[in-house]
Parts: sequence; structure tokens; C-alpha cells
Amino acid sequence: MKNIKILTVRFQNVLPPKLVPAFRGAIIEKVDRSHILFHHHQDDTTVLYQYPLIQYKSIQKSPGIVCLGDGAVELYRLMSQPDLKIKLHDKPMNLVIDSIEMKQHSLKLLLSSKSYRIVNWLALNTKNLERFNACDSPLDKVALLERILKGNILSFAKGIDWHITDNILLNILEVKDQRIIRFKGRPVLAFDLIFEANILLPNFIGLGKSASHGYGMIHSQKI
Repeated sequence: MKNIKILTVRFQNVLPPKLVPAFRGAIIEKVDRSHILFHHHQDDTTVLYQYPLIQYKSIQKSPGIVCLGDGAVELYRLMSQPDLKIKLHDKPMNLVIDSIEMKQHSLKLLLSSKSYRIVNWLALNTKNLERFNACDSPLDKVALLERILKGNILSFAKGIDWHITDNILLNILEVKDQRIIRFKGRPVLAFDLIFEANILLPNFIGLGKSASHGYGMIHSQKI
């Protein structure tokens, strides 16, 4: 088990999911690019390949920022600004805080499974896309996605220094949607699905590729 501090800030403004990358860029400019946890770049060409501790979201079509561990401490650089005026695609937006919630979350494996929904999950890199397309049946595709999702959870755990020694038991219960979206100018396959796993995960964290941009956001699901 591991305890981690999670700070979630939600705003009253409207932000469609497709504008989350622009919202992320606007916040980075607001706080100054010298603060690495906001953008995970050491410089213009070098990316930090580790789990993002500051993540940008569209939560019920409103802007949100989820900060884990040290990311929660760093967010004061935004909250201490004299105002919360940003530019979204050169259009001014005055962010209005709706709620600020700080929690101590206990990360642990469970004796029984808990259900989650994950949306806009970018599961497949080039190699895994080839494997996915080569699967002989829908069951084989689901089994591949289950392995990838379990790997994403392990990457999250490693990124927050949580060492999981027991097996994660994970099953995809339903693929709600599978569609092509544009990501960095390229078509990619995104999934919305329901899964269950014997692990307690925080609401609104991201799993998989570009979690900091709002992709792969999860929340607990009652079914």
C-alpha cells in the first residue's frame, strides 16, 4: 500500500475535451516554462519520459487540473498568480475556480475487483496497433488491450514510486466506443471502455499515452 497526496482543481468555465491540449499549453505559459512538472520537457527537444504528476482534464466539459505528489506542491505557482487569465487559441479566458479538493489517497490491491471507466484511452503504439489488427477475433483484441492496460497501471505505479509485488487481476467488461481521433495531426485509435481490477485507483488520473493531455482518464464506475 502507498499513500499519495492528490490535489484536484476544477473550474467553472467550459472546456470541450478536444481543447485540453490548448488548455495545457495556456497554463504552461501562465506559470513559466522553467517549471518542468507542468510540461515534462527539460528543454525544447528533450522530453521527460515519466508518469506526469500534473495532468490537465476536461471533467464534465469543464477545465480541471489533477496533481499528484510533488505536483500538488508545484500548483501553488499557478494559484499564486495575481489573476487566472489565460489565452486559449489566442482567445482570452478568465478561469473561475469551482472547487479545490486535496485528498490523501491510499493506493492498494484489493481482495475483490472494482469497476472503472476509462475514456479517450490511447492504448496502441505502432507495434501494438499491428498486433491489434492482426488479432484473429474480438476476444484476442480484448486480451491484448487487457495486457496493455495492466502495463499502463504498472507504469503509473512506478511513476509515483509504488512497488506492486502481487498480481494485478484485470478484465475488460465492455468496449463502449472505439474511434479514430486526431492526435498531434495524426489519426489514432481511441477507446472508451469499462474494466474491473483488484486495485484502488484515484478518480480522474490518466493512463496510457498523453495522460497529461487528458487522454485515458479514469473514474470509478458503479455497475
